[in-house]
Amino acid sequence: VIDLAVAGVTTTRVGGTISAVADSIYRIEFFSSPAAHTSGYGEAETYLGFATTSTDATGAARFRFSTPTLVSVGDVITATATLEGVGTSEFSQSVATRASLLVTNTNDAGGGSLRDAITAANAASGGDVIEFDIPGSGPHTIVPVTELPDITDQTIVDGRSEPDFAGAPVVEVDGGATWQVAFDLIGADGAAVLGLAVGGFTTAGIRAINAGDIT
Repeated sequence: VIDLAVAGVTTTRVGGTISAVADSIYRIEFFSSPAAHTSGYGEAETYLGFATTSTDATGAARFRFSTPTLVSVGDVITATATLEGVGTSEFSQSVATRASLLVTNTNDAGGGSLRDAITAANAASGGDVIEFDIPGSGPHTIVPVTELPDITDQTIVDGRSEPDFAGAPVVEVDGGATWQVAFDLIGADGAAVLGLAVGGFTTAGIRAINAGDIT
């Protein structure tokens, strides 16, 4: 299941999960197309490459894939999973790519800040992905000087994208027991906050207001 597809400036990035045979190595192959098949699965017009992943004792695994082959925002990504000696799955459900906004520092404001990325995502049309590439080893702690802007669009804030993420959050948003909420999702159906540590807020880390499908 592909849960994230990003059409970046220099790379195309895909992430997701599989549930399959336990303790096995799978080859995940990725394809792009300008539009999905009417079934919602496939099509596979352009081959992008592959990644390998190993399932655990329950048969679950997460995969991440990056390629310099660029696609346009809105193009769809699909994938197949192959277990050697057993076979290849059908195409996965297609997922439309989102534009990427990059957080490159822990500053409160200005270029490369989380605040700046949220503001830009709200101003842009369609869904975006806020990703992280903060130099050095984590934890990377962002301490807002004032409350962060509300998220009012279908934006995904993906802390898993930080290069030193290895299953546990390495980017933290700390309210310092001063601000009420870190992320207010207001009317933002399809928004998500993933792979971040959020703490020190007096009311909630994440709050949804008039938002339906959120994570």
